[in-house]
Amino acid sequence: MIRLIATLLASVFALPQAAIAQGFSVSGRTVLDANGQPFVIRGVNQAHAWLPETTDAALPAIASFGANTVRIALSSGEPWGPTPVSEVAEIIRQAKSLGLVTMLEVHNTTGYGQQDWGV
Repeated sequence: MIRLIATLLASVFALPQAAIAQGFSVSGRTVLDANGQPFVIRGVNQAHAWLPETTDAALPAIASFGANTVRIALSSGEPWGPTPVSEVAEIIRQAKSLGLVTMLEVHNTTGYGQQDWGV
């Protein structure tokens, strides 16, 4: 059962394949790493929806500072236009290759009602 939950978390949070192979697991409400230690998210945001041209350079920089997670702000439409699925797949691929857990956030949804977009 724990393996199933870890696999589900891996798919929801886009955990790198190495994280599954190394034995991420869940105990109660805590995600544990391969050593049985709590997995503490250390990361930053990448505003891909607004600055997509910076993402390719930002991901290696984020990893180089010791982050293990990156939150990627995406867009489903207004006002920035939708982020193409192919871009999302490439971001996840690149992040995984750098050992980063990817947390995807569609800002038009989580920021719904915010009208001061600055555009």
